[in-house]
Amino acid sequence: MKPVPHVIISFGTSAFIYYWFQSLMAAAICFLAGVLLDIDHIPEYLAVDSKNKSIKDFYHSRLADVRPKVYLVFHSYELIFILWFIIQIFHLNLFWVAAAFSISVHLILDQLYNPIYCTYTYFLIYRVLKKFNSNELFLIKENKQNP
Repeated sequence: MKPVPHVIISFGTSAFIYYWFQSLMAAAICFLAGVLLDIDHIPEYLAVDSKNKSIKDFYHSRLADVRPKVYLVFHSYELIFILWFIIQIFHLNLFWVAAAFSISVHLILDQLYNPIYCTYTYFLIYRVLKKFNSNELFLIKENKQNP
């Protein structure tokens, strides 16, 4: 998904968190976690061999179309499972719950709306087994062009 839908969805999830917990701070953490999860796109975009990098290009590009390998280390079900497990074991406060909830929603929506090649694409172990090969993880546009 593009950044704008993630911002809109994160606003909605943070409104839910605010309604449920009556905490502005938890709502803010929820919003930021849902949006900032995509920070792992930035180094991969910057690694693309192109002299004409811009915010507009970044917004309109799909990493899988321009990179032979896509890592997206924060986009991982294993990491969110570990986070939920740690929250349960250590009885972490609602700020952690808000962040984990937002990250979970983000991943699920990416799973549903991004053109992935396989349902396991957002499992880090699967991406490692596929050697992060974008052709085996995402449906690639036929006419690849560098941004």
